[in-house]
Amino acid sequence: MSEFMQTPPDKNKNTRANETESENGFGFKGTDTFNNSADRRRRGVHESKSSFPLPLAIFLAVLAIVFVLKENNILDKEATDTLVKEIKTLTEIPSQKLNPVELLQQADQLPPEPILKDACLWKKNFNAETDIEQIPPTDYIRDFWPNNRPRSVEPTVDGLRHGIGHYTFADGQIYGDIPWKHGVKHGTFSLFREDGTLDQVLSYKDGHLYGVNQWFSHSGTAITSWLYIDDDTYFPTLACAKYLSYQEEYGH
Repeated sequence: MSEFMQTPPDKNKNTRANETESENGFGFKGTDTFNNSADRRRRGVHESKSSFPLPLAIFLAVLAIVFVLKENNILDKEATDTLVKEIKTLTEIPSQKLNPVELLQQADQLPPEPILKDACLWKKNFNAETDIEQIPPTDYIRDFWPNNRPRSVEPTVDGLRHGIGHYTFADGQIYGDIPWKHGVKHGTFSLFREDGTLDQVLSYKDGHLYGVNQWFSHSGTAITSWLYIDDDTYFPTLACAKYLSYQEEYGH
């Protein structure tokens, strides 16, 4: 099933992609090699980004902790506001108070406003019925596990996957329903583990990672969340603070 999984842009988690491949052994008849992180590394395509300014990194880390405390009602609003104000003071850089989004914009690290807004809202606004042409399938690509249970059923139009592909594990547990548009992934979808827990919520546009992508632990807690502009350009979802709620950004 690892053919569709993505590894978040964290070097400490990169080995997980190869481990998942060997564990699941999922393959598709007639499919191309999918553009996941492990494959890009094998082809020598690097995903490294320029590091954020140290004050920004400190602010983001502490701010995340503050929000977790607030969401669990450990801090009330007044205490949260006071703590955030103090953090900003401590991370102050010459001649300005630190505002993470503005700092990224000033450093020319964020894309122009229209591009940023479209990427932030892509997942929220995606509608498979309107964003993917409703064309009756001309055929299906079907694959089966060794026990003859269905592994995948993918609708095709003129030989290209088009519509919602349905994927299951060998025991029948749902792996995911993935939207396709003329042969490439297009839209948002969730991938599950064999025990039924949510693993990833991914977002694609015209075959490329795009929008807010999220990864979850077995307990359902969001591990990490990133905003993708394309396969190799991504930012902390804090960049979407102007357009999305905390729950929409981080999935909890």
